[in-house]
Amino acid sequence: MAETLQLPGFVDAHSHGFQRALRGRNEGEDFWAWRESMLDLARCQTPERVRRDYVWIYRELRDAGYTAVGEFNYLGYDAGLAAIYQAGQNVTLVKTSTQSPLAGGNLPVAWVSFDPLENNSIVWIENYYLYATTTLCQAGACIKMQSMTAGPAQTGVQYTFANGFFSALPGAGSVFLMGNGTPAPPSFNFGLAQEATVNNSAVFSPLNIQPVLYNCDATFTPLETVSIFLSSTENNGVVLSQVASQSLVVTLSS
Repeated sequence: MAETLQLPGFVDAHSHGFQRALRGRNEGEDFWAWRESMLDLARCQTPERVRRDYVWIYRELRDAGYTAVGEFNYLGYDAGLAAIYQAGQNVTLVKTSTQSPLAGGNLPVAWVSFDPLENNSIVWIENYYLYATTTLCQAGACIKMQSMTAGPAQTGVQYTFANGFFSALPGAGSVFLMGNGTPAPPSFNFGLAQEATVNNSAVFSPLNIQPVLYNCDATFTPLETVSIFLSSTENNGVVLSQVASQSLVVTLSS
């Protein structure tokens, strides 16, 4: 039996969906003629037209293997919001963290993914938990946290995962430090998780995922950099192949 090769979804990093209607037009003419046609078409756009046409555009992209889109248009928010819903897209947040060692990991994780409203509120505090999982570190996997620290982890403390739980000993430093004391099988992956409140709904989701071998240590350092983009990811804690290159990147400061 032939094996099936699974590939991560593509990213359309810069899309002007209304230009789909220009396919096949202005053949044999120069760029400036095409540009005039494009501008004429842009002036004809209405919220209703965007709501109708963009659904099919996003469906075509999805059927072609694109699972994240950076869309640029010149209309109001309501039409774009309706198109997002009809195309099955969500707002996805990826929070940056660094970890060591990097071998075999460092894939981005959808920390929060939600259906957008006209006004959205996302609130969190800088508390982090260490977690352990047997979920594979591969794109498309939805992380199931099977064990975590009893409370927010503290930097400079040496955490050890053994016998199914985390124990702690005094240490030093400014990063989150943990060691894997559980021999395989099963093999465990580890990372940081954080709570948030999204439009008044509480979520608790992983920020990253990293393989850590038996009797090996790893460090984790969360950064206050958040990438925001549209994707077809419906669940929190899904491992992604990449972050959309045209995502909105926000760096927070205290």
